[in-house]
Amino acid sequence: GGASGSAAAAGGACSAGNPVSPIVRLHLTPADTQLLHDGRTPASVQFRVMAVHQDGTETPAQGPFWMIQDARLGSLDPGSGAFVSTLDRGGRTLIAVEASGMRADTTLSVRMEKTVLGPGAPADAPARFQVPDATDPARRPTLVYPESGTMLPRNVRPIDVQWEARGRMGDVYELSFMGPSASIRYWLLHDAGFKLDHVIPAADWRAIAESNAGQQVTLHLRRLDVMAGDVLAAPDVQLTFADTDFRGVIYYWALNLGKIVRIRPDSAAPEDFLMPPANPMPADPNNARCVACHTISRDGRKLAFEYWGGNEWTGVVNLLSPGVPVIAPNQVRGNFQTWSPDGTRLLTNYQKGLALLDATTGAAIPNTGLPAARSAHPIWAPDGSAVAYAANVMKSPGVEAQWEIDFGISDLAIAPSLGGDRFGPPQVIAPGAGRANFYPTYDPTSSLIVYNRSDWSRSDSGAVQPSTAELWAIPARGGTPVELRKANTGGRSWLPTFSPFSGGGVHWLAFFSRRDYGNALAGTKGTGRRQIWVSAIDQNAPAGADPSHAGFWLPAQEMSTQNMSAYWAPEACIPDGQTGCSSDVECCGGVCAPGPMGGTCGSPPPQCRPRGSSCQTSAQCCDGTQCIQGFCGTIG
Repeated sequence: GGASGSAAAAGGACSAGNPVSPIVRLHLTPADTQLLHDGRTPASVQFRVMAVHQDGTETPAQGPFWMIQDARLGSLDPGSGAFVSTLDRGGRTLIAVEASGMRADTTLSVRMEKTVLGPGAPADAPARFQVPDATDPARRPTLVYPESGTMLPRNVRPIDVQWEARGRMGDVYELSFMGPSASIRYWLLHDAGFKLDHVIPAADWRAIAESNAGQQVTLHLRRLDVMAGDVLAAPDVQLTFADTDFRGVIYYWALNLGKIVRIRPDSAAPEDFLMPPANPMPADPNNARCVACHTISRDGRKLAFEYWGGNEWTGVVNLLSPGVPVIAPNQVRGNFQTWSPDGTRLLTNYQKGLALLDATTGAAIPNTGLPAARSAHPIWAPDGSAVAYAANVMKSPGVEAQWEIDFGISDLAIAPSLGGDRFGPPQVIAPGAGRANFYPTYDPTSSLIVYNRSDWSRSDSGAVQPSTAELWAIPARGGTPVELRKANTGGRSWLPTFSPFSGGGVHWLAFFSRRDYGNALAGTKGTGRRQIWVSAIDQNAPAGADPSHAGFWLPAQEMSTQNMSAYWAPEACIPDGQTGCSSDVECCGGVCAPGPMGGTCGSPPPQCRPRGSSCQTSAQCCDGTQCIQGFCGTIG
């Protein structure tokens, strides 16, 4: 079972004049092995290999060498074939052996099934759940976060599972994550501080996510009603872990704090990033320090934003030193911005017109062909092929919009790039048909545009507060729009932006939403507060199909703040010659040299050529040797 080989590789042999039957294959045992461990005691198995001869006899294979494809599942002794599992994961891997000039392989499946008795939970809790579930919809719990159909990256921080129930102190809950390769079951006591939730410990979460990457996990919740003595189950929730990771940094606007903060995949809390200097002449005292709409260059180096509220100055800062402006707040006004793919041009939106600037000096570039009226929310395609934007902006039928922030009618259009800072005639690809199509964003391949569709262009405009704002998708060159119904669950979703990173067959889409996050005890239910959500978008969905998955709440953001305008960017590296690094990974050149005032970034020295190697100059040679007649050496 699972063996393969070549008789020609072994050949024939003679011993004491007696012919030995040639080896035709290797026989590896046990084949297709399945192991189980409980997260506390490792599982083990002894693999063995025999040489199978042409006459059917078997002899011990000589000098076997054992290999394991995925060493994260455990250790395999290369000489003996003894395998011992790790305690923190499960999965499937290939076990191979080489002997007698041949190779054989088999599969090994390791499954982790862990149980955890939570603080205060009675010791007999597992036994008390060994009963059939009672049927009583009024008393059964309901999982409210995460939503069924959610796809998560495997390195996302642990989620806070939340539910609602007509429970009471003394009840016990059984919460299970059941996956093909790893499962964990918790028993949790409803005590005085219980919020009907459970944050999965980081080590357990990693085990579930990485063991079941690319697979579906069932989230199962049951309640032991201590008064009635029966057990009631919630409807199951299905999750999928994508076989890919979160990368980059998300910068978002904490609206009520008037500043931009950022979150990395491993962040435990948002990091304050930018609060501008006070406005020397504030028209509105509430906007004296406000940071308004912003966008990040695709290399993660520069941030463009608007100082101090609406119709104010556009500013540009370097993300590595945001205190020193690249473009100061006295050169050009603008409410929205977008970067050219190479970061040399900044396209701004002011008084419903689009204008192009030199991204270093702020100087205006004339005669671009960009629309000068009734335009809003520009976004440049990653491949530079076009700029998408909200076109034909109107407040209502026959009534002009006052500016590019508040409107109720618009089309989705693109302005194709002609090269050389010039753009062709606009092309409407998704007519608004009496509603507003706005806030477009391109996927990383420039083949798909996701945009908002609503009766109004922002989530709060005084008396106008639309109950819904949907996310829609359309091919970037035009086609049939598709509503992202799965991502839209609960509605009220605005300002989508794609991550520049893709993997595992999906793109990642961030947006802000006023939907409920979880319950009212541990989440935001009932507040209508803006929070950042993320949805996976399938890269190869059939035409006309909804490519989205249910969204998840971005971990580590503050629940108490109004969070919106999330922009994803690569982590900006520190250029050679600049200080401030603490490790090589922070440097563009790959080397952080320590120093009294902090590390300095640089590039590794070129590898020198040893004595006797070919060369063009003596600088290429090692140890003081010189380049003599095309070879490194010494004279005399």
